[in-house]
Amino acid sequence: MKGSANLTVGSSQLRWVILLLVIAVVLPTIGLLWFINQAVKNERLAVRQKLVAAYQDKLEAATQKTADTWSKHLEFLNSIEADAHPCKTFVSLVIDNKYNGLIVYDAKGPLIYPTMFNDSSSAKEMAEVFDQAWQLEFFEQKYDQAALLYNQNVGSSNNYIHLTALVSKSRCLAKLGRLDEAIDECKKAAFSPLEKQGDVQILVLIGNARLLLLNFLQQNEKYADLFEETFKKLFSGLYITDETGPALPANCNVFLGQKALEFLKEYPSLKDKLKLDVEKLDRLVAAEQLSIDIARHFPTAQSLITLQEDKFQQLKVPEHTIYSLYHKSGKNIYLLLLSQENICSAFGDYQRAFADSDSVYRIIGGSGRFVAGVS
Repeated sequence: MKGSANLTVGSSQLRWVILLLVIAVVLPTIGLLWFINQAVKNERLAVRQKLVAAYQDKLEAATQKTADTWSKHLEFLNSIEADAHPCKTFVSLVIDNKYNGLIVYDAKGPLIYPTMFNDSSSAKEMAEVFDQAWQLEFFEQKYDQAALLYNQNVGSSNNYIHLTALVSKSRCLAKLGRLDEAIDECKKAAFSPLEKQGDVQILVLIGNARLLLLNFLQQNEKYADLFEETFKKLFSGLYITDETGPALPANCNVFLGQKALEFLKEYPSLKDKLKLDVEKLDRLVAAEQLSIDIARHFPTAQSLITLQEDKFQQLKVPEHTIYSLYHKSGKNIYLLLLSQENICSAFGDYQRAFADSDSVYRIIGGSGRFVAGVS
């Protein structure tokens, strides 16, 4: 019994000794691991803080560059002379500053740009002069008799009637198969010196005469040189401005510009042969059409009452994702338009700032809608 008791006591002491030895080994190890873990955490925190500081600098630099760019755009609008025609501003903003459109209002509310051509004022007068000829041409298909009636007004002292008669007569001659005669008459209107007068109605008529003449001339080798000369005239008459304003109203520029682009697709050699800036025309036509579309939804400055000044905001219009910059300057109110693609390009400084890093960015509008960056 005594021997058994001594064995029990010895075993108990041995367990305590082993336990103490284990504690002596494990505790320092746990402490070391804890210190290593803390050190790693501190190192990670330090690295994260460095990255945050670095990216914060990039973010601030990109924000400043973007702000400087928009400030220059606003300075440009503020520098526009009070009597300058908006068409000049439109061309500059679309071509030089990559905007997708422009709408301009008078400070009192009325729409100034884009302008729309409406010949209703002269429609009654034209009907009185040409009613019988129109009846013969369009309803009775008596083109020879209609041509004679149109010819009676070719010598009119009224320039609008004179040009209308020339174009109409040439149209009838072409329907009769007398193409050479039709070309001679139409050319008189298409190359009329009346263009220099700058009257909008006259300019529209001359533009349409050039379009009609091109249709007569195309695919006819005999008139290849005249075809090129006429197309150059049509092209050069689009989106030009002088001291009094644009040569053509917005809807006429768009119509004739679209027709010119269609001809260029069919005759691509014209681009290089005549040294035409087709990309510029394409952008202007698209931008002016968008301006016309958006202006229908916002016909007066009062319709913009919910927009904040000098801030990019998405316009609520059907079938378009369009952002706008609303700005007041002097007597005018400007609504600059940007597409979804170009609003992303407008914030390109952010993309360039983070291009060489593993970070990404996202720009959210005030309403919470995605604007640019990673969606």
